[in-house]
Amino acid sequence: MTLLWHKLRDNVCDANNHSVNLHFNYTFITTHSSKCSEHQPFLVLITPSSTEKDKERGILRQTRMRNKVVQGKKIVHVFLIGKSDSTEVNANVIKENEKYDDIIIVDFNDTYVNMTLKTIMIWKWATYFCVDTTYVMKVDDDVLVNFKNLVGTLITAPKTRYVLADVHMNTKPLRDKKMKWYVSFEEWPHNVYPPYPNGPAYVMSRDVAQGIFLSARQELFRFEDVYVGIQLQSLGIVPTHDSRFDSMGKKRSICELKQVVTSNWVYGDQMLRLTRNLEEWEEYLKCDDNTYLVDDTNMIAIKN
Repeated sequence: MTLLWHKLRDNVCDANNHSVNLHFNYTFITTHSSKCSEHQPFLVLITPSSTEKDKERGILRQTRMRNKVVQGKKIVHVFLIGKSDSTEVNANVIKENEKYDDIIIVDFNDTYVNMTLKTIMIWKWATYFCVDTTYVMKVDDDVLVNFKNLVGTLITAPKTRYVLADVHMNTKPLRDKKMKWYVSFEEWPHNVYPPYPNGPAYVMSRDVAQGIFLSARQELFRFEDVYVGIQLQSLGIVPTHDSRFDSMGKKRSICELKQVVTSNWVYGDQMLRLTRNLEEWEEYLKCDDNTYLVDDTNMIAIKN
C-alpha cells in the first residue's frame, strides 16, 4: 500500500487538472494555497460550511479561529464550502472571502447529500495545498475545541498513519425502512460498519488525509464519517478512540470543558459564552467533587 501511495502521489499534477481521481475533479474557485506554505502549521482546522452560514462563520472567527499559536505550535483555520444555486448568495460569499481570506470555495452544489463529497474535497485541499502541515482536523461549525488539550495530545502522538476521534465500533446499519437513516443491503451488505471517527470532529495525520483522497472512489457512501471509516479500513489504519471527543454534547460546565478535546452541539451565543468562560476560568478554577454547574449560563458555585 505504501508503494501504491508513492506511485499515485508521483502521478499527481495540479489540483484542478490532475491524473488521479478524475471523478473528483471539481475546481477550486478559491484555493488559499499560501495558507500552509507561508505559515507551515502544525495543525490545520478545516470546517465544512455552507453558503448561508455567514453568521456561524462570524462567530467562529471570534472564538476558536483566534487560536493561531498554541503551546508554540502554529494553527491554520479555513472553511470549505460549495456553490449555491443563487448568484446573489455566491457573490456574497465571494465578498466575505475577500474580507476575511479564509473560505475555500469548490465548484459543486452545496447540499447535504453532497456532505461526503465535501469531505473528500477537504482531503483533496490538504493533499495539494497543505503539504507542510503535520495534522488535519475536520471540525463542524457547532463544535467547541479545547486547544490546550488537543495540541497537548498531538505533540506526543504519532505523526503518520494516525487518526484521533470519538470512534464508533461495531455499529450496525439501520435496516428499518421507516427510519430516517435507513440503509439498504444494496448500500451496505455487511452487518456492521468498520470502525469510524464520529463526524463532528476528528484529527488525522496529513498522510492519512492524502491516502483517503487518493484511494477514494466514485461510489460514495452517504454518511461521510462512515465513508471515512471504510477508506481507513481499506488503508489498513485503525482510528484511535479518545472519549474526550464529546460528540453527544453533554459537557457544558467549565470543569467539564477543561477535560474535553471537543464538545458538540454548541451554537451561536453559547459558543461565544462557553469560549469566553473557558478562556477566563481554565487556569484559575480548581475543579473537584465540590464544584458544580448552577445553570445553563455556566456559572460556577461551590457546594457547602
